[in-house]
Amino acid sequence: MSDVRILVVDSDEVHAARCRAVLEDAGYGAVVASDAKAALASLRACGAVVADPVLIDGRGGEVLAAARAAGTPAFEMSDLFVGATNRDIAIALDGCADAFAKPLDGAALLPWLERLFGRPQPAPVASPARDGWAGEPTSVSSAPGRVDETPTPPTAIDPRSMVSIAPTAAPSQLAMATRPVGPVAGGSAPAGVGALPPALDAAAVGARGTLAVSSFAAVFASAMRAGFSGTLDIWRDGERCAVSFASGRVVGARSDAPECGLAAVLISDGLLREDQRDAIARNLGPAALEDVATYVDAGLIESADVGSLERVIVARRVQRPFGWVSGEFAFVAGVPAPTTLVTEPLELLWRCVVNEVPPGWRESALSRWVGRAPLWRVPPPTRDQLMLMQWERGFVGSIDGSVSLGSLLESARDAERALALVYALVAAGYLAFGG
Repeated sequence: MSDVRILVVDSDEVHAARCRAVLEDAGYGAVVASDAKAALASLRACGAVVADPVLIDGRGGEVLAAARAAGTPAFEMSDLFVGATNRDIAIALDGCADAFAKPLDGAALLPWLERLFGRPQPAPVASPARDGWAGEPTSVSSAPGRVDETPTPPTAIDPRSMVSIAPTAAPSQLAMATRPVGPVAGGSAPAGVGALPPALDAAAVGARGTLAVSSFAAVFASAMRAGFSGTLDIWRDGERCAVSFASGRVVGARSDAPECGLAAVLISDGLLREDQRDAIARNLGPAALEDVATYVDAGLIESADVGSLERVIVARRVQRPFGWVSGEFAFVAGVPAPTTLVTEPLELLWRCVVNEVPPGWRESALSRWVGRAPLWRVPPPTRDQLMLMQWERGFVGSIDGSVSLGSLLESARDAERALALVYALVAAGYLAFGG
Protein backbone atom coordinates (compact mmCIF):
# COMPACT_ATOMS: atom_id res chain seq x y z
CA MET A 1 0.00 0.00 0.00
CA SER A 2 1.29 3.41 -0.92
CA ASP A 3 2.21 5.92 1.78
CA VAL A 4 0.07 8.47 -0.06
CA ARG A 5 -2.97 9.08 2.14
CA ILE A 6 -6.12 10.61 0.71
CA LEU A 7 -9.11 11.93 2.61
CA VAL A 8 -12.45 11.26 0.91
CA VAL A 9 -15.26 13.52 2.07
CA ASP A 10 -18.73 12.67 0.85
CA SER A 11 -22.15 12.69 2.51
CA ASP A 12 -23.12 9.58 0.53
CA GLU A 13 -21.55 6.72 2.49
CA VAL A 14 -21.94 4.21 -0.34
CA HIS A 15 -20.37 6.61 -2.80
CA ALA A 16 -17.51 7.39 -0.45
CA ALA A 17 -16.91 3.69 0.18
CA ARG A 18 -16.75 3.04 -3.55
CA CYS A 19 -14.23 5.83 -4.01
CA ARG A 20 -12.13 4.47 -1.16
CA ALA A 21 -12.20 0.96 -2.64
CA VAL A 22 -11.00 2.27 -5.99
CA LEU A 23 -8.25 4.37 -4.43
CA GLU A 24 -7.05 1.51 -2.26
CA ASP A 25 -7.09 -0.92 -5.17
CA ALA A 26 -4.97 1.61 -7.05
CA GLY A 27 -2.44 1.57 -4.23
CA TYR A 28 -3.34 4.77 -2.39
CA GLY A 29 -4.18 4.97 1.28
CA ALA A 30 -7.65 6.40 1.90
CA VAL A 31 -9.69 7.72 4.82
CA VAL A 32 -13.43 8.29 4.49
CA ALA A 33 -15.45 11.01 6.20
CA SER A 34 -19.12 11.81 5.60
CA ASP A 35 -19.34 15.40 6.83
CA ALA A 36 -17.22 18.42 7.69
CA LYS A 37 -16.79 17.59 11.39
CA ALA A 38 -15.73 14.03 10.63
CA ALA A 39 -13.48 15.40 7.92
CA LEU A 40 -11.71 17.66 10.41
CA ALA A 41 -11.14 14.75 12.76
CA SER A 42 -9.89 12.55 9.95
CA LEU A 43 -7.67 15.33 8.68
CA ARG A 44 -6.02 15.70 12.07
CA ALA A 45 -5.74 11.92 12.39
CA CYS A 46 -3.99 11.79 9.03
CA GLY A 47 -1.41 14.29 10.24
CA ALA A 48 -1.71 15.98 6.87
CA VAL A 49 1.35 17.86 5.70
CA VAL A 50 2.46 19.24 2.36
CA ALA A 51 3.95 15.90 1.34
CA ASP A 52 0.72 14.13 2.30
CA PRO A 53 -1.90 14.93 -0.36
CA VAL A 54 -5.52 14.92 0.72
CA LEU A 55 -8.74 14.50 -1.23
CA ILE A 56 -11.38 16.77 0.30
CA ASP A 57 -14.80 18.30 -0.12
CA GLY A 58 -14.30 21.59 -1.94
CA ARG A 59 -17.57 23.07 -0.71
CA GLY A 60 -16.70 23.08 2.96
CA GLY A 61 -14.82 26.27 3.77
CA GLU A 62 -14.11 24.93 7.25
CA VAL A 63 -12.47 21.85 5.78
CA LEU A 64 -10.41 23.90 3.34
CA ALA A 65 -9.20 26.17 6.14
CA ALA A 66 -8.29 23.18 8.31
CA ALA A 67 -6.36 21.56 5.49
CA ARG A 68 -4.36 24.72 4.91
CA ALA A 69 -3.78 25.15 8.63
CA ALA A 70 -2.43 21.60 8.75
CA GLY A 71 0.11 22.49 6.10
CA THR A 72 -1.64 21.04 3.06
CA PRO A 73 -2.55 23.64 0.42
CA ALA A 74 -6.23 23.07 -0.38
CA PHE A 75 -8.09 24.29 -3.43
CA GLU A 76 -11.62 24.33 -4.65
CA MET A 77 -12.18 22.80 -8.05
CA SER A 78 -12.15 26.14 -9.86
CA ASP A 79 -8.75 26.87 -8.31
CA LEU A 80 -7.44 23.54 -9.51
CA PHE A 81 -8.12 24.50 -13.11
CA VAL A 82 -5.99 27.63 -13.03
CA GLY A 83 -2.62 26.26 -12.09
CA ALA A 84 -2.62 24.18 -8.91
CA THR A 85 -0.11 21.37 -9.53
CA ASN A 86 2.07 18.64 -8.08
CA ARG A 87 1.69 17.01 -4.68
CA ASP A 88 0.85 20.17 -2.74
CA ILE A 89 -2.85 20.01 -3.46
CA ALA A 90 -6.20 18.78 -2.24
CA ILE A 91 -8.75 17.81 -4.87
CA ALA A 92 -12.35 18.86 -4.30
CA LEU A 93 -14.48 15.74 -4.52
CA ASP A 94 -17.83 17.47 -4.91
CA GLY A 95 -16.30 19.78 -7.47
CA CYS A 96 -15.22 16.73 -9.43
CA ALA A 97 -18.76 15.41 -9.24
CA ASP A 98 -19.93 18.61 -10.92
CA ALA A 99 -17.30 18.38 -13.63
CA PHE A 100 -17.47 14.66 -14.30
CA ALA A 101 -20.38 12.38 -14.99
CA LYS A 102 -22.62 11.88 -11.96
CA PRO A 103 -22.46 9.92 -9.77
CA LEU A 104 -18.68 10.21 -9.63
CA ASP A 105 -16.76 6.95 -9.65
CA GLY A 106 -13.42 6.90 -7.95
CA ALA A 107 -12.06 5.48 -11.20
CA ALA A 108 -12.68 8.83 -12.85
CA LEU A 109 -10.15 10.38 -10.45
CA LEU A 110 -7.34 7.92 -11.09
CA PRO A 111 -5.75 9.72 -14.05
CA TRP A 112 -5.59 12.92 -12.02
CA LEU A 113 -4.30 11.13 -8.95
CA GLU A 114 -1.52 9.46 -10.89
CA ARG A 115 -0.51 12.76 -12.45
CA LEU A 116 -0.63 14.76 -9.24
CA PHE A 117 0.58 12.24 -6.68
CA GLY A 118 2.58 9.78 -8.72
CA ARG A 119 1.63 6.27 -9.70
CA PRO A 120 1.65 3.89 -6.73
CA GLN A 121 2.57 0.25 -7.13
CA PRO A 122 -0.46 -1.79 -6.03
CA ALA A 123 0.14 -5.16 -4.48
CA PRO A 124 -0.37 -8.04 -6.93
CA VAL A 125 -3.60 -9.28 -5.43
CA ALA A 126 -6.13 -11.22 -7.48
CA SER A 127 -9.44 -9.50 -8.06
CA PRO A 128 -12.03 -10.75 -5.53
CA ALA A 129 -15.27 -12.30 -6.73
CA ARG A 130 -18.31 -10.14 -6.18
CA ASP A 131 -21.81 -11.26 -5.28
CA GLY A 132 -24.07 -11.51 -8.26
CA TRP A 133 -21.34 -11.87 -10.84
CA ALA A 134 -21.29 -14.88 -13.11
CA GLY A 135 -19.36 -15.97 -16.14
CA GLU A 136 -20.98 -14.87 -19.37
CA PRO A 137 -21.32 -17.09 -22.45
CA THR A 138 -18.62 -17.09 -25.08
CA SER A 139 -21.06 -15.72 -27.66
CA VAL A 140 -23.09 -12.63 -26.94
CA SER A 141 -25.93 -11.23 -28.99
CA SER A 142 -25.16 -7.52 -29.36
CA ALA A 143 -28.28 -6.82 -31.39
CA PRO A 144 -31.59 -8.63 -31.98
CA GLY A 145 -31.15 -11.37 -34.54
CA ARG A 146 -27.36 -11.19 -34.56
CA VAL A 147 -24.83 -13.24 -32.61
CA ASP A 148 -21.28 -11.98 -32.29
CA GLU A 149 -18.43 -14.42 -31.99
CA THR A 150 -15.98 -13.87 -29.20
CA PRO A 151 -12.95 -12.08 -30.70
CA THR A 152 -9.74 -14.09 -30.56
CA PRO A 153 -6.78 -12.12 -29.17
CA PRO A 154 -3.47 -12.34 -31.05
CA THR A 155 -1.28 -15.23 -29.95
CA ALA A 156 1.21 -12.81 -28.39
CA ILE A 157 -1.38 -11.91 -25.75
CA ASP A 158 -1.98 -13.84 -22.59
CA PRO A 159 -5.81 -13.87 -22.79
CA ARG A 160 -6.45 -13.36 -19.12
CA SER A 161 -9.83 -11.71 -19.23
CA MET A 162 -12.38 -9.85 -21.21
CA VAL A 163 -14.35 -6.80 -20.19
CA SER A 164 -17.87 -6.64 -21.52
CA ILE A 165 -19.19 -3.09 -21.48
CA ALA A 166 -22.71 -2.16 -22.55
CA PRO A 167 -24.76 1.03 -22.24
CA THR A 168 -27.20 1.62 -19.40
CA ALA A 169 -29.88 4.27 -18.96
CA ALA A 170 -27.52 7.15 -18.22
CA PRO A 171 -25.53 8.14 -21.32
CA SER A 172 -22.28 8.44 -19.38
CA GLN A 173 -22.60 5.16 -17.48
CA LEU A 174 -21.35 1.94 -19.06
CA ALA A 175 -22.31 -1.33 -17.38
CA MET A 176 -19.40 -3.68 -16.90
CA ALA A 177 -19.02 -7.41 -16.30
CA THR A 178 -16.18 -9.87 -16.80
CA ARG A 179 -15.76 -13.26 -18.38
CA PRO A 180 -12.61 -15.31 -18.88
CA VAL A 181 -11.57 -16.02 -22.45
CA GLY A 182 -8.72 -18.42 -21.82
CA PRO A 183 -6.36 -19.91 -19.25
CA VAL A 184 -4.39 -17.72 -16.90
CA ALA A 185 -0.78 -18.51 -16.06
CA GLY A 186 -0.91 -21.24 -13.44
CA GLY A 187 -4.46 -22.37 -14.12
CA SER A 188 -7.88 -21.32 -15.29
CA ALA A 189 -9.58 -18.09 -14.32
CA PRO A 190 -12.55 -18.55 -11.92
CA ALA A 191 -15.95 -18.00 -13.49
CA GLY A 192 -16.75 -14.32 -13.66
CA VAL A 193 -13.38 -13.16 -12.35
CA GLY A 194 -10.78 -11.70 -14.67
CA ALA A 195 -7.42 -10.03 -14.21
CA LEU A 196 -8.72 -6.57 -14.95
CA PRO A 197 -6.88 -3.28 -14.68
CA PRO A 198 -7.48 -1.91 -11.16
CA ALA A 199 -9.19 1.20 -12.50
CA LEU A 200 -11.73 -0.98 -14.30
CA ASP A 201 -12.11 -3.84 -11.85
CA ALA A 202 -12.46 -1.77 -8.69
CA ALA A 203 -15.13 0.46 -10.18
CA ALA A 204 -17.55 -2.46 -10.55
CA VAL A 205 -20.04 -2.91 -7.73
CA GLY A 206 -23.10 -5.09 -7.23
CA ALA A 207 -24.28 -7.52 -9.84
CA ARG A 208 -23.24 -5.45 -12.86
CA GLY A 209 -21.54 -2.26 -11.75
CA THR A 210 -20.94 0.96 -13.62
CA LEU A 211 -17.89 2.78 -14.85
CA ALA A 212 -18.24 6.56 -15.16
CA VAL A 213 -16.98 7.11 -18.67
CA SER A 214 -18.63 8.54 -21.74
CA SER A 215 -16.11 7.58 -24.41
CA PHE A 216 -14.07 4.62 -25.51
CA ALA A 217 -10.99 6.69 -24.81
CA ALA A 218 -11.39 6.63 -21.04
CA VAL A 219 -11.70 2.85 -21.01
CA PHE A 220 -8.67 2.35 -23.23
CA ALA A 221 -6.60 4.76 -21.16
CA SER A 222 -7.29 2.80 -17.97
CA ALA A 223 -6.19 -0.43 -19.62
CA MET A 224 -3.03 1.17 -20.99
CA ARG A 225 -2.08 2.76 -17.70
CA ALA A 226 -2.51 -0.57 -15.91
CA GLY A 227 -0.36 -2.48 -18.41
CA PHE A 228 -3.35 -4.65 -19.26
CA SER A 229 -2.95 -7.77 -21.42
CA GLY A 230 -6.14 -9.18 -22.83
CA THR A 231 -9.13 -8.03 -24.81
CA LEU A 232 -11.67 -5.30 -24.12
CA ASP A 233 -15.00 -6.14 -25.70
CA ILE A 234 -17.25 -3.09 -25.77
CA TRP A 235 -20.80 -2.62 -26.98
CA ARG A 236 -22.41 0.70 -27.74
CA ASP A 237 -25.69 1.17 -29.59
CA GLY A 238 -25.60 -2.45 -30.71
CA GLU A 239 -22.12 -2.17 -32.22
CA ARG A 240 -19.15 -4.09 -30.92
CA CYS A 241 -15.52 -3.08 -30.61
CA ALA A 242 -12.87 -5.62 -29.63
CA VAL A 243 -9.48 -4.13 -28.75
CA SER A 244 -6.54 -6.38 -27.87
CA PHE A 245 -3.76 -5.29 -25.52
CA ALA A 246 -0.32 -6.65 -24.69
CA SER A 247 1.23 -5.06 -21.60
CA GLY A 248 -0.85 -1.92 -22.07
CA ARG A 249 -0.16 -1.58 -25.79
CA VAL A 250 -2.88 -1.81 -28.41
CA VAL A 251 -1.96 -4.66 -30.73
CA GLY A 252 -5.20 -5.13 -32.60
CA ALA A 253 -8.71 -3.77 -33.00
CA ARG A 254 -11.79 -5.16 -34.70
CA SER A 255 -14.98 -3.18 -34.65
CA ASP A 256 -18.50 -2.80 -35.95
CA ALA A 257 -18.20 0.76 -34.62
CA PRO A 258 -15.45 2.46 -36.68
CA GLU A 259 -14.86 5.22 -34.16
CA CYS A 260 -13.92 2.66 -31.52
CA GLY A 261 -11.12 1.11 -33.52
CA LEU A 262 -9.68 4.45 -34.56
CA ALA A 263 -9.78 5.77 -31.00
CA ALA A 264 -7.93 2.69 -29.81
CA VAL A 265 -5.07 2.91 -32.25
CA LEU A 266 -4.63 6.66 -31.89
CA ILE A 267 -4.86 6.82 -28.12
CA SER A 268 -2.40 3.99 -27.62
CA ASP A 269 0.47 6.44 -28.03
CA GLY A 270 -1.12 9.48 -29.64
CA LEU A 271 0.70 8.99 -32.93
CA LEU A 272 0.01 7.17 -36.15
CA ARG A 273 2.50 4.33 -36.45
CA GLU A 274 3.05 2.26 -39.57
CA ASP A 275 1.65 -0.85 -37.94
CA GLN A 276 -1.53 1.06 -37.07
CA ARG A 277 -2.30 2.29 -40.57
CA ASP A 278 -3.77 -1.05 -41.60
CA ALA A 279 -6.11 -1.08 -38.61
CA ILE A 280 -7.35 2.40 -39.44
CA ALA A 281 -7.78 1.54 -43.10
CA ARG A 282 -9.74 -1.59 -42.19
CA ASN A 283 -12.05 0.29 -39.86
CA LEU A 284 -12.60 3.52 -41.73
CA GLY A 285 -11.32 3.02 -45.27
CA PRO A 286 -8.51 4.68 -47.28
CA ALA A 287 -10.12 8.15 -47.25
CA ALA A 288 -10.21 8.26 -43.46
CA LEU A 289 -6.63 7.04 -43.32
CA GLU A 290 -5.57 9.97 -45.50
CA ASP A 291 -7.44 12.39 -43.23
CA VAL A 292 -5.74 11.04 -40.11
CA ALA A 293 -2.35 11.11 -41.83
CA THR A 294 -2.97 14.79 -42.63
CA TYR A 295 -3.61 15.51 -38.96
CA VAL A 296 -0.43 13.71 -37.95
CA ASP A 297 1.67 15.41 -40.62
CA ALA A 298 0.38 18.78 -39.37
CA GLY A 299 1.61 17.86 -35.88
CA LEU A 300 -1.87 18.11 -34.41
CA ILE A 301 -2.45 14.63 -33.05
CA GLU A 302 -1.02 13.88 -29.64
CA SER A 303 -4.12 12.05 -28.48
CA ALA A 304 -7.51 11.59 -30.01
CA ASP A 305 -11.02 10.31 -29.63
CA VAL A 306 -13.44 9.72 -32.44
CA GLY A 307 -17.16 10.27 -32.06
CA SER A 308 -18.24 9.32 -35.58
CA LEU A 309 -17.03 9.28 -39.16
CA GLU A 310 -17.79 13.00 -39.31
CA ARG A 311 -16.01 14.32 -36.25
CA VAL A 312 -12.56 13.89 -34.80
CA ILE A 313 -11.22 15.41 -31.61
CA VAL A 314 -7.50 16.03 -31.81
CA ALA A 315 -5.14 17.77 -29.43
CA ARG A 316 -2.36 20.28 -29.82
CA ARG A 317 -0.26 22.13 -27.27
CA VAL A 318 -1.04 25.76 -26.54
CA GLN A 319 -0.02 28.27 -23.89
CA ARG A 320 -2.98 29.09 -21.71
CA PRO A 321 -3.65 32.72 -20.81
CA PHE A 322 -3.27 34.23 -17.35
CA GLY A 323 -0.15 32.21 -16.58
CA TRP A 324 -1.81 28.82 -16.79
CA VAL A 325 0.50 25.87 -17.34
CA SER A 326 0.94 24.52 -20.85
CA GLY A 327 -1.15 21.51 -21.67
CA GLU A 328 -3.29 19.79 -24.22
CA PHE A 329 -6.02 21.69 -25.99
CA ALA A 330 -8.79 19.92 -27.87
CA PHE A 331 -9.70 20.88 -31.41
CA VAL A 332 -12.92 19.68 -32.95
CA ALA A 333 -13.08 18.94 -36.65
CA GLY A 334 -16.41 18.43 -38.36
CA VAL A 335 -19.67 18.36 -36.46
CA PRO A 336 -19.00 18.59 -32.70
CA ALA A 337 -20.31 15.90 -30.38
CA PRO A 338 -22.71 16.60 -27.50
CA THR A 339 -20.15 14.96 -25.20
CA THR A 340 -16.50 15.48 -26.05
CA LEU A 341 -13.03 15.44 -24.60
CA VAL A 342 -13.01 19.23 -24.63
CA THR A 343 -12.54 21.95 -23.13
CA GLU A 344 -10.56 24.95 -22.20
CA PRO A 345 -12.33 28.30 -22.39
CA LEU A 346 -14.27 28.09 -25.61
CA GLU A 347 -13.20 31.56 -26.69
CA LEU A 348 -9.69 30.11 -26.95
CA LEU A 349 -11.08 27.44 -29.22
CA TRP A 350 -12.72 30.10 -31.36
CA ARG A 351 -9.47 32.06 -31.64
CA CYS A 352 -7.39 29.02 -32.51
CA VAL A 353 -9.86 27.68 -35.05
CA VAL A 354 -10.52 31.00 -36.78
CA ASN A 355 -6.98 32.36 -36.77
CA GLU A 356 -4.71 29.32 -36.64
CA VAL A 357 -6.14 26.74 -39.03
CA PRO A 358 -3.05 24.95 -40.40
CA PRO A 359 -2.59 24.88 -44.20
CA GLY A 360 -3.13 21.12 -44.26
CA TRP A 361 -6.63 21.62 -42.91
CA ARG A 362 -7.84 24.09 -45.54
CA GLU A 363 -9.81 21.36 -47.30
CA SER A 364 -10.63 19.44 -44.14
CA ALA A 365 -13.88 18.98 -42.28
CA LEU A 366 -12.77 21.71 -39.90
CA SER A 367 -12.56 24.23 -42.73
CA ARG A 368 -15.98 23.22 -44.02
CA TRP A 369 -17.46 23.43 -40.52
CA VAL A 370 -16.07 26.92 -39.92
CA GLY A 371 -17.37 27.94 -43.34
CA ARG A 372 -20.87 26.73 -42.54
CA ALA A 373 -21.22 28.60 -39.28
CA PRO A 374 -18.71 31.32 -38.32
CA LEU A 375 -17.75 30.78 -34.71
CA TRP A 376 -18.09 34.43 -33.70
CA ARG A 377 -21.85 33.96 -34.00
CA VAL A 378 -21.83 31.35 -31.25
CA PRO A 379 -23.25 32.68 -27.94
CA PRO A 380 -20.59 33.12 -25.25
CA PRO A 381 -20.34 30.17 -22.84
CA THR A 382 -21.14 30.30 -19.14
CA ARG A 383 -18.50 30.03 -16.44
CA ASP A 384 -19.55 26.44 -15.73
CA GLN A 385 -19.09 25.59 -19.39
CA LEU A 386 -15.63 27.13 -19.36
CA MET A 387 -14.44 25.04 -16.42
CA LEU A 388 -15.37 21.59 -17.62
CA MET A 389 -12.03 19.85 -17.81
CA GLN A 390 -8.29 20.25 -17.40
CA TRP A 391 -6.75 18.45 -20.35
CA GLU A 392 -3.15 17.63 -19.46
CA ARG A 393 -0.68 15.28 -21.03
CA GLY A 394 -1.30 11.87 -19.53
CA PHE A 395 -4.89 12.63 -18.52
CA VAL A 396 -7.47 10.91 -20.66
CA GLY A 397 -11.10 11.20 -19.69
CA SER A 398 -14.41 12.61 -20.71
CA ILE A 399 -17.26 14.65 -19.33
CA ASP A 400 -20.95 13.93 -19.45
CA GLY A 401 -22.87 17.10 -20.25
CA SER A 402 -20.04 19.14 -21.68
CA VAL A 403 -20.88 21.99 -24.00
CA SER A 404 -22.50 20.94 -27.22
CA LEU A 405 -21.04 23.30 -29.77
CA GLY A 406 -23.36 21.66 -32.24
CA SER A 407 -26.42 22.82 -30.31
CA LEU A 408 -24.93 26.28 -29.87
CA LEU A 409 -24.28 26.53 -33.58
CA GLU A 410 -27.79 25.32 -34.30
CA SER A 411 -29.16 28.04 -32.00
CA ALA A 412 -27.10 30.60 -33.88
CA ARG A 413 -28.44 29.32 -37.19
CA ASP A 414 -32.03 29.49 -35.91
CA ALA A 415 -31.50 33.10 -34.83
CA GLU A 416 -29.95 33.91 -38.18
CA ARG A 417 -32.90 32.37 -40.03
CA ALA A 418 -35.38 34.32 -37.89
CA LEU A 419 -33.54 37.57 -38.56
CA ALA A 420 -33.48 36.83 -42.29
CA LEU A 421 -37.25 36.24 -42.19
CA VAL A 422 -37.81 39.60 -40.50
CA TYR A 423 -35.70 41.33 -43.14
CA ALA A 424 -37.64 39.55 -45.90
CA LEU A 425 -40.99 40.63 -44.43
CA VAL A 426 -39.84 44.23 -44.08
CA ALA A 427 -38.56 44.24 -47.66
CA ALA A 428 -41.80 42.71 -48.95
CA GLY A 429 -43.86 45.31 -47.10
CA TYR A 430 -41.72 48.11 -48.44
CA LEU A 431 -42.07 46.86 -52.01
CA ALA A 432 -45.81 46.27 -51.65
CA PHE A 433 -46.80 49.51 -49.96
CA GLY A 434 -43.96 51.98 -50.05
CA GLY A 435 -41.97 51.12 -53.14
